[in-house]
Amino acid sequence: MIDDNALTITQYAHPSFPFPDDEYYWRVKAGDGVIWTEWSEAWSFFIDTRLPSGAVCSSPDSMGNIFPVSWTAGTDPSPSSGIVAYNIYVSENDSQNYEIWLEHYQVGLMVLFRDGQHGHIYYFEAIAVDSAGNYEEVTFTPECSTYVDTSFEGYQCEYMPGDVNMYNGIWPPAVIGADVTYLVNYFRSHPSGQTCILAGFWCSADANGDCIIVGSDVTKLVNYFRGQTELSYCIDYEPAWHDAVELPPSPPESWPNCEGNGNVR
Repeated sequence: MIDDNALTITQYAHPSFPFPDDEYYWRVKAGDGVIWTEWSEAWSFFIDTRLPSGAVCSSPDSMGNIFPVSWTAGTDPSPSSGIVAYNIYVSENDSQNYEIWLEHYQVGLMVLFRDGQHGHIYYFEAIAVDSAGNYEEVTFTPECSTYVDTSFEGYQCEYMPGDVNMYNGIWPPAVIGADVTYLVNYFRSHPSGQTCILAGFWCSADANGDCIIVGSDVTKLVNYFRGQTELSYCIDYEPAWHDAVELPPSPPESWPNCEGNGNVR
């Protein structure tokens, strides 16, 4: 608690600063020794000096020149100012010389890498950033790698756009209100069990077809149920069935068949 009534300046540095990591509130009032104003509104600032951690990249072992790179959500020691962004580093062929591919990326936890060259290996490392400007330690140690083989012709993934919560053994698939709930819960807690993962990409959740899984996919689904739009899909992962009319009478033997080539680590 600071209570100093002898200040004659408009800025102040407390001799005990820096304080321990936490959120702090402050307010001021002015006076001439006889009459004082009312207190100002309260402002706050957050001190966070500890580094975040825990962001780890995943990518398919082998893929064409366009492939998804995803990463786990970082964590920030409590009291936390919160994770706000990620830096993604990439190295081509030697796993030693890294450069930033995505800097202060805030949209989601997956992006398509579109610059792959045949026969090259790409290594990735993810770095979490908190709102205080602290960066997870960069180790330049690859967390995953992908070999680019342009003879790969892609996959037609067995899914229906917007059928977010599709599961093995349930037929026929359908886009219903529960898909909205499932996707909202995913953004709240990132549960495991996302279905129809094609080389790291959750095909059926990409309702607006921009090849990333973000909050606007929820908006797209809601507008779809209102009759205001049609669902889309990522052009790099074409669905086997676009709507219920195209569904076969019974599920494919291996449905959903969405693993693609290589394992996501």
